Amino acid sequence: MATYEIIYDEIQDAYNWYSAINLFYQTNKLKDEDDLEIAKKIIGLNFSQAKEILIPFIRKRNKKISMSPKKFERIMRG
Repeated sequence: MATYEIIYDEIQDAYNWYSAINLFYQTNKLKDEDDLEIAKKIIGLNFSQAKEILIPFIRKRNKKISMSPKKFERIMRG
């Protein structure tokens, strides 16, 4: 069985959000109201400004969607 190490970086996650909205204009793909609200707040900001909004949002969102290692393993196995 393969071994995976998951490394999560919330700054990188924030940058992914920032770039999707400000560099690749992916707002139209968002369906969740909270996601749309955050996207509207960060449009046109530089990354430092957007990060101040995104980090608290990401932390709150991650708590809401937390996943146990066993659940992750089930998902990865298909």
